Amino acid sequence: MSEKAKFEKRIIVSYARAIFELSVKMNLVEKIQKEFSLIIDLIVQNPKIKKVIIVPILKTSEKNALIEIISSDYNLSHIMKNFLLLLIFNNRFAMIIEMAKYFNLLSSSEKGEKNIEITSCFGLGSEEMASVQKTLEKMYGCKIHIIEKISPEIIGGLIMKDGTKMYDSTILNKIKRLELLSKQEIYTSRVE
Repeated sequence: MSEKAKFEKRIIVSYARAIFELSVKMNLVEKIQKEFSLIIDLIVQNPKIKKVIIVPILKTSEKNALIEIISSDYNLSHIMKNFLLLLIFNNRFAMIIEMAKYFNLLSSSEKGEKNIEITSCFGLGSEEMASVQKTLEKMYGCKIHIIEKISPEIIGGLIMKDGTKMYDSTILNKIKRLELLSKQEIYTSRVE
C-alpha cells in the first residue's frame, strides 16, 4: 500500500469513527446509517452531485448551499448535515463512500455482526448465497452480511474477505502460484 493510500485510509477511518462515536452517544446509529445510504444512492444515481461538491472551482458557500438543500429535502439529521459540511470544508467529500463503508463496518461490529465480502466470477445464485451465509454464520457464530462482488477476471472460484483476512480459491490465484513455482524451479535449476 502506498503512503498516499495509507494516509487516505487513516483519514477515512478517523472521520468514520468520529461520526460513529457521536451517533452512538446520541443513539442515532441506525438513522445515520440510513442517511449514509441515502447520500450514497444520491451520488450513484446522480454523479454530478459529487462532481459539483468536489470540484475546486466552486466556492465553499455554493457547496454548502447544495448540502443545505439536500439536507432539507431529505430531512437529514443535524449530525449528518454538519458532517457533510465538515467534509466540504476540509476537502474530504470525495472519500464519503469509503467513510460510509467503514461506518457500516463499525456498526455491524458493535451489533456483533460481521461483513464478509465475497467475489466470484459470475455471481452466486440465491441458493448458493444462502448456503454460503449459513456456513459462515456457523463458522463465525454471529450474523453475517455478505457483500457480493463480481469479477470475471478471476476465471472461477471465490475470494472471501473478512476485514483484514482474505481467502482466495480462484483459478487466477492458482495460475499465479503455479507461475511463481515454475519461475522458482527455473531459477534453482540454473543455480545448481
